[in-house]
Amino acid sequence: MRKIILVCLMFFTTSFAFSKSFFDSRIFEVKVNAPVNISNNTFNIFDFLKKEVVIDLRKIADEMPQNGFNLSLLATPNAAVTLNFGEHVKVGPRMGVEASGAVNVSKSFFDFLGYGNKPNEDIKVGADMSFDVFAYTGFLIGIKFKKLKIGLEPQLFFPIVSGSANDLSLAVMNQNGKFHIKGSGGGVLYENLPLFGNDEDVDTDEILNSFTNGRGIDLGGYVGYDISKALSFTVNYKIPIMPGKYFAKRNANLNIDAEISAEKNETEEGSESEGEEDSALDFSDAFTFGERTSVVKEIHRPLKLNLGIDYALVNNFIYVNGLIGIGVRHPFMDDAQVYPEYAAGIKLTLAGFVSLQVSTDYFDQVFSHTLAASMSLRFVQVDAGVKFSSTDFIKSFSGSGIGAFATVYVGF
Repeated sequence: MRKIILVCLMFFTTSFAFSKSFFDSRIFEVKVNAPVNISNNTFNIFDFLKKEVVIDLRKIADEMPQNGFNLSLLATPNAAVTLNFGEHVKVGPRMGVEASGAVNVSKSFFDFLGYGNKPNEDIKVGADMSFDVFAYTGFLIGIKFKKLKIGLEPQLFFPIVSGSANDLSLAVMNQNGKFHIKGSGGGVLYENLPLFGNDEDVDTDEILNSFTNGRGIDLGGYVGYDISKALSFTVNYKIPIMPGKYFAKRNANLNIDAEISAEKNETEEGSESEGEEDSALDFSDAFTFGERTSVVKEIHRPLKLNLGIDYALVNNFIYVNGLIGIGVRHPFMDDAQVYPEYAAGIKLTLAGFVSLQVSTDYFDQVFSHTLAASMSLRFVQVDAGVKFSSTDFIKSFSGSGIGAFATVYVGF
């Protein structure tokens, strides 16, 4: 028993002594990060991991929120190289890709799946979607002068593809024992790279020129102040300076006109069988893209502004942080969306090179709760974590979405 107590005391003593040591910083560092998150406001991922999956359509319809089903996706793989000159200056390039998207489907669709419809009763379903994909590169310059910290990170970003569809509709009509399905609507797709369609006469030089000439400029960075060795405040920002541009667009069209027979037919043996589907039931060409046309469309990446607080306890053995701010999707545009953002977390550092962190946040209109671990051996550091998330706050605790990230640091 004494040996166990002695080992525990030595471990925690080491933790306190080396919780802030040469493990925490490198002179030269290469960082690769690959976070991805997908979430919704209805379905629990654990319900689909059972041995026997039971799908109760009526229960889904009853529990569906009035604003319908929504699905959110966010992926931001990135890389950075940093050169640290002591604690006072750090510089280095950054690069990455940002991909985000959202899909919304009206509650009436799930009511139809759960309860069907009465004869001669029409069911109308609405849906909308939007997505953006950007590539970016930047350069960070960070300076610390006594208690003041200032960082500037100008970035060039390149719009790859953006799209939206806000008037998609589907009508299901039950007439004389047959379901008549009609779908209509349209959207628009802006692109600088020909990712959709079947164009055969694509000019490679023109595409490359559109991609490079469509660049925009953002200014990111931070201003921080150390109140004491344990407490500091930081203002983080990312401000659009010059919009990116798209030089081509395609119209996207939804067109469905199909019929399914729901009548039961008598077989020769006297049993009943479902009527065969109508030969017109073919969704292969339901969604089509038009030809590329020239256009000049400006777009901004999200605006971010927040205030963070960091508090270290017991020689950085316990590390508490919080953040509050705002985000704006498509700032300075007609479809701009303003939303709050926040984060709070606590990190426990063990023996200087191992740490555990628990946090909760609301970023990009998604609630997330993260459990992460980190191991640093000075020359190599690996961070990994999982998160549960949802666009609905209550559902975010039950696993309606899941995300993960892995970050590798290599340096000396």
